[in-house]
Amino acid sequence: MKKLTIAYFGSPQFSAEFLEKFLTDKSIQETAEIKLVITQPDQKVGREQILTPTPVKTVAKKYGLEILDIKNLDLNENLKLKIKNCDLALIYFYGQIIPKNILSVPKHGFWNIHFSALPKLKGPAPAAYSLVLGDEKTAVSLVQTDEKIDHGYLVGQLEVKISPQEKRDELAKRLGELSYEFSVKKIRDLVRNKIKLTPQNHSQATYGRFPTKEDGFIPLLTLIKALAGKSLEEFEIPKLLFDYLYKYKLLENWKSKIGNSPKIIYDYFRGLYPWPGIWTLLPNNKRLKITEMKIENGKLKIVRVQLEGKKEVDFEIFNKAYKVF
Repeated sequence: MKKLTIAYFGSPQFSAEFLEKFLTDKSIQETAEIKLVITQPDQKVGREQILTPTPVKTVAKKYGLEILDIKNLDLNENLKLKIKNCDLALIYFYGQIIPKNILSVPKHGFWNIHFSALPKLKGPAPAAYSLVLGDEKTAVSLVQTDEKIDHGYLVGQLEVKISPQEKRDELAKRLGELSYEFSVKKIRDLVRNKIKLTPQNHSQATYGRFPTKEDGFIPLLTLIKALAGKSLEEFEIPKLLFDYLYKYKLLENWKSKIGNSPKIIYDYFRGLYPWPGIWTLLPNNKRLKITEMKIENGKLKIVRVQLEGKKEVDFEIFNKAYKVF
C-alpha cells in the first residue's frame, strides 16, 4: 500500500499540537506522512517586537520538516511545485484563504477541519456561536476545500455533544482532540479508497463573524434582570447573539427563550470565554468584567469579577464594597 504524502497548512498553538501529535503517532506512520509544512511568516511580538515564528513552524523545525512561510500564496510558484508532489493538503487554522489556482494541485486537493455541523456556522468562530446559541450539540467537519469559505463537499462529519457547563476554551480543546482522531480515520479511508464526498445543503448555511471586545458588553440593568430571573426584551438580547438571530430571521423563534434570561446570559458568557469575555459598565463608568458565572437551581450567579484597573476577586467581596447589585 502506497504511503499518502501530506502538505500541512497551519499556524497557531493548537495547530502545532495537532502537527506534533501526527508526527509522533506510530499508528499512522505506515499509512501517511507529512512531507511539507506551510505556515504564516514570522511576526514581531511583544514590547521588544521580537521576530517570532509561528508555533507550527517551531514544531516543523523540531522534526526537520521542509517549511514554507509564505505571505502571498497566489504569487508563489515554488509552493505549486512543492505541493504538486503531495497527495493531499490538510488545513488546520492556517490563517489565509487558499487561492483557487492552488486548490486542485495536490492529487486529492485540500481538506479543511472546521468545528461546526456545516453548513451551519461557517466562519472563524463556530465554537463560540454554538455556545452563545445554547446548542446541545455541534460537530467536527472535514471539508473538501473550494474557493468559497467552508463551502465544499463534506469528506465527513462527526457529531459532538456539548456539556451544559462547557466554556469555549474547553469545547475548542475537546473538538481539537476529536478532530485529530477523525482526520486520521478519514486519511486511512482515503488510502483505502473509502471516501464518499457529500454536498452541503447551502440553503441551510449560516455564518458567524469573529467576536469583538464590544460584543462582550451587557448593560448593567440587563445583567441585574438576568440575576433576578426576569424576562428580557428583544432589544436586551446580547449583541453577538442578536446580530446572528436578526440576520437569519430567527428572532421570532427565540421569543419563547427570552423568558429564560439566566440561560441566555450564561450561554453568552460560555461562548465568549475567555476572550473577549462579558463585561458591564458601572455607574462610575468603570468596566466590570465577569470572569466566572454559574447556574445553580435555575438561578444565574456571578462567582468572580474584575474591576477595571483592579485584581480579580470573588463577587461577594466586590459587591460588599461597591453595592452595585
